[in-house]
Amino acid sequence: MLSRLRGLYSPRIDENTERLRRQMLRLSDPFGLIHEREEAPTEPAAVEADTPLPEPAGDVSPGIETTPPADSSAALTAAILLLEDELKNWPRNSAGRPENLPAWRRRQTDLRLLLMVAGRGAESVRTVEALPREEQEFWQSLMMAMNQYRMTDESIPRSDLLGETLRQLRTAERRLQPLARLEISRLQLCSRINGFGNVVAFPTSDFEPGQRLLLYVGLRNFRSELTSEGRYRTESAAVIEYIREEDGQALEPVRLPSIPDECDEQRTDFYQSIELTAPLLEGSWIVRVRVRDQLSMQTTEAQLKLNVR
Repeated sequence: MLSRLRGLYSPRIDENTERLRRQMLRLSDPFGLIHEREEAPTEPAAVEADTPLPEPAGDVSPGIETTPPADSSAALTAAILLLEDELKNWPRNSAGRPENLPAWRRRQTDLRLLLMVAGRGAESVRTVEALPREEQEFWQSLMMAMNQYRMTDESIPRSDLLGETLRQLRTAERRLQPLARLEISRLQLCSRINGFGNVVAFPTSDFEPGQRLLLYVGLRNFRSELTSEGRYRTESAAVIEYIREEDGQALEPVRLPSIPDECDEQRTDFYQSIELTAPLLEGSWIVRVRVRDQLSMQTTEAQLKLNVR
């Protein structure tokens, strides 16, 4: 059985197979790996492996199943053992950081997925060392969502399980959001903006010289900061450029003041409403919008076209 697993992960599986087989035979409890690893830590002192981070209030799900099912296959247990051993002996640099970080992260997440399949939910949500704090919390929330979704306790209404799954997925999204690339999710010329996602768009891209326009700019993946009053603050600034297509002539950029915003809950999307006037010169124009997140200092841009007749 173990020989079939040797090709799953490399390096060092062939070297450790026999030793792992003997360890498995000695284990009275095949799910006691964590206790054994705590007795013989081999990680360098400079790296605090799998040290739990303080978790946001309300994010820990007490309903996660932790008891392994009685029919857990020997192949699954062996795969977990092999990954545990490979990560335990993973090469590290002089600072104690794992070498080949992408492969190391992949092994860590593979291990936690196997632990979840084996019914060891509490172990599957352990933090992954050497990841940014936000990524660690993202992974924990994601695994808690998956554990919740897979629960088989019929005494809990399915709608409750799905609601808790969604709550954890939303938490995971908020954790990852400030690390992702800032993006403009929607850019549209409008005659009226009633609110978030609620606009009256122009039926055409043809406009008269100097015509009043409203520009709807939707944003995603911005950073929020918690204020001393317990509110979430965001802030962004924008620059608008008009470029005539036929000759590349650019008008003076319009630099808009920074726009702060505060909300009781952390936003996952946001919009700016910008008032413009169409160029006075006729022709086809590109409207280029650059937005900067004043908290993360990320910049993104998008553009659209209009015609002045």
